[in-house]
Amino acid sequence: MSEIAKKYNAGTNKGSSQFNAKKIEEEEESIKIPELKASVPKAIQKARTQLGMNQKELAAKIYETTSVVNSYENGSAIPSVPILIKMEKVLGVKLRGKDIGTPLKFTDLLMGISLRFGQVVNVYKSSSSYTKISKFIIKPVQQQKKIGMMILDSEETVHFELEEDFDGMEYPEKSKYGWAYNRIPLTNAQWLYIFGAQGVVSGIINFFINMFLAWVIYPKGEGATIVFTGSLTCIFSDIIMTSFLLPTITCILSSFLVTFDLRKGKMISPIDERWLKHPCLSWIPTVSTSIHYVLTNDVCYLLFYFLNVLGINYKIIIKRAIIFGVLGVCVFSPPTLVAVFLATKSDGYMVLKWSFYIFKGIWCALLAMIVSPLIAFVLVASYALHCTSKSTLTFEEHNSDG
Repeated sequence: MSEIAKKYNAGTNKGSSQFNAKKIEEEEESIKIPELKASVPKAIQKARTQLGMNQKELAAKIYETTSVVNSYENGSAIPSVPILIKMEKVLGVKLRGKDIGTPLKFTDLLMGISLRFGQVVNVYKSSSSYTKISKFIIKPVQQQKKIGMMILDSEETVHFELEEDFDGMEYPEKSKYGWAYNRIPLTNAQWLYIFGAQGVVSGIINFFINMFLAWVIYPKGEGATIVFTGSLTCIFSDIIMTSFLLPTITCILSSFLVTFDLRKGKMISPIDERWLKHPCLSWIPTVSTSIHYVLTNDVCYLLFYFLNVLGINYKIIIKRAIIFGVLGVCVFSPPTLVAVFLATKSDGYMVLKWSFYIFKGIWCALLAMIVSPLIAFVLVASYALHCTSKSTLTFEEHNSDG
């Protein structure tokens, strides 16, 4: 190779290396790794301490490892929006945007829902052809732990949960209840909400409502009676219908009210969903592993998406309400009918006085005080499944006349 060629090649290589180095520096400067705000670790530690939780308990509630929680508390973590959202729901404080550390408000939740709602609407409307949702799949948490979770959003950090990440997680071998293994015990505040706010309050409300309904439905004349059987408003049909309708209506209303209380995060926080694996509770439907929708227009699409974002699955709610209604008829009706029959077997009827109205109110109150806490327990335990399940929207192209 000639001397001129060597000098030319040297100059070319030198220029190329300088150009490549400058390009690499520009690319490194353009990549900005998001940093955790300085006030976030303090807010997490303060909220966790106030709730009386350690890092392991917080990690179990948000389905992360203890090392992830520790990295957020010492400020070394790369912020992930899904993890911060889960921490906000459990701790009940804001960890994003302004006013970090302040109590989480319901308006903050609605703002987050509206932003996510707008993103999906834009994706749907920007599709090249008419589309419809063919499947809405919610994978259970156990599968999510094995196969990993990836947030498919260009603005969010991709976070993987590998199976080996959960090897270091330690759960209590045996809880203070004796028979409950590998389950985080409930706090006093959670017990108070389930039996106080849901049990006692529901019993008082049902006492007055059902006593008033009995007074309105049945005749109020002097000497009016109600027979045990033989008419639509007899004692037998009244007990059967009440045993079915009271748990059914209570389950539907509680599904909305308890869900909104959990969203607010002030009165109640989610409990360990592993309680639902107990044989006495495993038969109750919670989160469906495969929910199929056939949506043919924008209105249906947006409506069902909005309900699922709120964690409100109408199919599961109706199915669970019917199951509790049938359970009420099978469990509570027989002993009540036997007791009333023995009390009226001599005449076969009962005189309609205030004693009957009070009996109806007390019986409905006791039924509500048994059913409402059970429904609330299932909802509070299954709420974590809604927060951590991965939702996959599969679009299927079809013709404009489809």
